[in-house]
Amino acid sequence: MLTEAVIIPSWVHRHDKVAHFVAFGMLAGMAHGAWPGLNLWALWFTISTLGLLTEVAQHLTVKRRFCWRDALANALGAAAVLTVISQLGP
Repeated sequence: MLTEAVIIPSWVHRHDKVAHFVAFGMLAGMAHGAWPGLNLWALWFTISTLGLLTEVAQHLTVKRRFCWRDALANALGAAAVLTVISQLGP
């Protein structure tokens, strides 16, 4: 996330927010699997904060930049998966 961007396929640029949404949704699902007893709100907050901090850290690099839409897609992806998990019950 913090290295210089290599050649990225054009479809990634066109679907960047979807990729962020899916990646952080998967991260949320895996984190819940690793720590199933953790409060879902705390898990969402932690993952969303991680997504925000990675965007801030990218802004500190030479060839990357902060994007609030990426940070939002990260938080929404985590929220979507954790919402499904909460509906499935214990």
